[in-house]
Amino acid sequence: MRLVSTTMIVALSTCRLFAFNTPRQIARRSSSKLLPPRLVDVANSVIRVAETTASFSPPTIVDIGCDHCLLVGHLSFPSNPLLSTPLVAIDSSPSALSGGRDLMDKIKIISEGKNSPVELMCGDGLSPLFHNEISSSNIVLSISGMGVSTMKKILTEGALQRLSAIHNIVLQPTNTKPRNMQLIYDHLTSLKFRPRDERFFYDDRRFYITTTFQKTDNDEPAVLGSFLYDTERTRQIYEKYTKFHEEWSRKIKEKI
Repeated sequence: MRLVSTTMIVALSTCRLFAFNTPRQIARRSSSKLLPPRLVDVANSVIRVAETTASFSPPTIVDIGCDHCLLVGHLSFPSNPLLSTPLVAIDSSPSALSGGRDLMDKIKIISEGKNSPVELMCGDGLSPLFHNEISSSNIVLSISGMGVSTMKKILTEGALQRLSAIHNIVLQPTNTKPRNMQLIYDHLTSLKFRPRDERFFYDDRRFYITTTFQKTDNDEPAVLGSFLYDTERTRQIYEKYTKFHEEWSRKIKEKI
């Protein structure tokens, strides 16, 4: 049984980081030390989208279900390429946002105020964006740490039409069985958001899949694995993923 969650481990590590290092020592360390390994792919995907779209319109990054603001904390560091990019962190838990506010205050101190601006909002899903105007016409949306069904409830047709500035969505669901992944792919492609990048990560006997969806005029179906980022590491993990689920399906059929 896992008695301590990944978030708690990272939070404790962050406390030690601030307790036993001087600001200069902390600033020299990579901001990725704040992130659980699974979120590194999410951060890199968000950075890639923001950089590639910045020439068309300055992006604003919105993280839904931000928990303790680890992702936006990482992205706000001056060492990251998104300096001065507005960041918005949304969570339904006031206590989680309180912890996130404390983290951002510490990051502001160690970065000597050179970190990117972060706005914290409390509420469910995209609803805070309905009541808090964001001037950007290029919103990069990030959602991780949730199941596919919750993501579908957040990313409704009405919500995405109302927030027309959302052009790119980076998702990392917690339940990554093929049928679950296909559900979110079918849902978003029906709303004309198509995958443009896929990343696979394997950690602690679990697969994590990070997919970037881009708004298009095309609502044709898309299949998981068709947009793999072309690296040997990703392809090896994808092959391991497909083999695992093929064997799992075979074992289930043998029991029937």
